[in-house]
Amino acid sequence: MPARRLRPLHGPVHFRVDGDTCHAAPGETVATAMVASGRWLFGRSIKYHRPRGPQCFVGRCDGCLLRIDGVPNVPGCQTTAREGMRVETQNVVGSAALDLLALTDIAYPEGMDHHHMFTRFAPLNRLMKKVARQIAGVGTLPSAPQAPRRVRDEDVEVLVLGGGNAGLRAANEAARAGARVTLLEPRRLGGLAALTFDPVVEKGPPVELRRAAAMGVYHEVGAGFRGREEASDEVRWIIARDDDGLLRFRARRLIVATGSNETSVAFPGNDRPAVIGAVGALELLRQGILPGSRVLLVGAGRGLKVAARELRRAGAETFGPYGESDPIALEGRWAVKGARVGTEGFDCDLVVMGGPLAPNVELAMQAGAEVTFDGKVFVAVADDEGRTADPSLFAIGRCTGRRGAAGQAQAAAAGQAAAR
Repeated sequence: MPARRLRPLHGPVHFRVDGDTCHAAPGETVATAMVASGRWLFGRSIKYHRPRGPQCFVGRCDGCLLRIDGVPNVPGCQTTAREGMRVETQNVVGSAALDLLALTDIAYPEGMDHHHMFTRFAPLNRLMKKVARQIAGVGTLPSAPQAPRRVRDEDVEVLVLGGGNAGLRAANEAARAGARVTLLEPRRLGGLAALTFDPVVEKGPPVELRRAAAMGVYHEVGAGFRGREEASDEVRWIIARDDDGLLRFRARRLIVATGSNETSVAFPGNDRPAVIGAVGALELLRQGILPGSRVLLVGAGRGLKVAARELRRAGAETFGPYGESDPIALEGRWAVKGARVGTEGFDCDLVVMGGPLAPNVELAMQAGAEVTFDGKVFVAVADDEGRTADPSLFAIGRCTGRRGAAGQAQAAAAGQAAAR
């Protein structure tokens, strides 16, 4: 049985995917609506044109990149469905289900060494390069000139990136200490805690919540802050995106609370459509979508346990969990249709992976924090008060390797210090 809705669809939004009509609940994302309609195949991979679909549903993977209203490479899991929207799958010659360039995967089962292809005959090599350049990459340029999007500049006192429990605690403490605090979080407050049904820190009323996603941190000389105890010729611009365009924030104090990302589990076929992470499964369930009725569990960790429990509560049957060392073989061309683990066969329509969590350190590193390897993962370097080598920059919570009570204590101390 394909994915299905757990709640009636009221006041649906209608849009088209490759010419077919798809229905979405008001406020629902394109990716969620497509999965709810039973569609897991979102496009094809680079080079070998293997089937691809979303895995995380929180904007961390590239499985849901779509062409939307003529604009390429738009993340479907971060885009709200609109009436009349035109959605197209990408990187296909023909259709996503019948892609002619999928023959590449059949012709080169051991892999393609394009660096040495047709090198014995120069004219043929030049022709190959010309063809390769035309089909490389994902997406094509917009079909019509795009109007420039508005860029808004804002000065803030304390800016917190991430609305998980650590970010919420730091924002609340800074606000209580008298600072004007802006919190950036495009999704549900609480982060992983909200998905795994753990207690979520409540946002205090003085904190300004902005529904925007931080995209990067850039430094510019000659536009820094002056007038307080510090004076700097360098400004740190935090670039974010919301539904109205781009935002550029200039903050006196920056607190990075970007949490962690769920990683994949290594087994053959783990990139196939209808193979998703535990966080992705929980996100779909939170939105009222049961992603599969017979689910194979692979991996370990608390997230997978919670996902398995919630899937069963919603009516799914689960098998496993199995580990990376188990001989797993998936069946189905464009989505999961079954699986074998050793000699045991399963009739399943979904695989849910529970991979280890990796700290999300990219924004902290761009902002100027040092990053180090702690023996297992890379973490942002910060002390117990979240301080980094830059006195205006703090990093807290899971992105520094701290979680639970230690992460909350660090977040509270960072919020108080940032307000001074």
